Amino acid sequence: MSEGDSLTIVVPAYNEAGSLERVVGQIASLVEESPREHEIVVVDDGSEDSTFEVAEALAGRLPFVRAVRHERNLGSGSAILTGIADARCDLVMYVPADGQFHLPEIHDFLEAMREADIVIGARLRRSDYSWFRRLSSRVFILLVNALFDQDFRDVNWVHMWRRDLFRHVRPRSRGVFLLEEILVRATRRGAVVREIDSFYIPRRSGKAKGSHPATILKTIYEMAAFWLELKRPRAGA
Repeated sequence: MSEGDSLTIVVPAYNEAGSLERVVGQIASLVEESPREHEIVVVDDGSEDSTFEVAEALAGRLPFVRAVRHERNLGSGSAILTGIADARCDLVMYVPADGQFHLPEIHDFLEAMREADIVIGARLRRSDYSWFRRLSSRVFILLVNALFDQDFRDVNWVHMWRRDLFRHVRPRSRGVFLLEEILVRATRRGAVVREIDSFYIPRRSGKAKGSHPATILKTIYEMAAFWLELKRPRAGA
């Protein structure tokens, strides 16, 4: 990575009116300190509160912020993919809108990208997780590591990618499984992945969405479908 690599930060948001302005404002303060070209793309995933209005106000106030909207809730993966498709810069980073990511770590991700095509954050602790969320997260990481022959500590936190990857990596998942699918498809094409430590900040407002039973069932389905896709013999093989 060169110092001139530009950066798009994608902020997917669903019912995050209570935290979005604070999070985007803090991101803006950090990226404005650097001469690196940058932009922030806020993707409102069909929120039922005033999230999109907050995003539009931010875009009106900050020239490097853009607001994109899904007319209905399509899921976290869809929101991230919309942001990636809308990105204009060399590097793309996904940052949640709930304020749980320690934003100064953006610089750590950029530093790690010097020797990588993808950088993923591994949460050190999750103090506000219920026992069920802890268990389901642990089971998920054990499953994906076993199924896809990898050894990561965390795959569903903040990621940074080279945007060029997505000329060839075209994930099908539109849910929680998206980030893992991108990792697997990219590494099978030779992408270099670095995993770095990341602090996790307990949520101040809003509600967590990833532990709903329907979300878990969808993730299991997408994981199984992807595993079968990879096992299926290719035509002419």
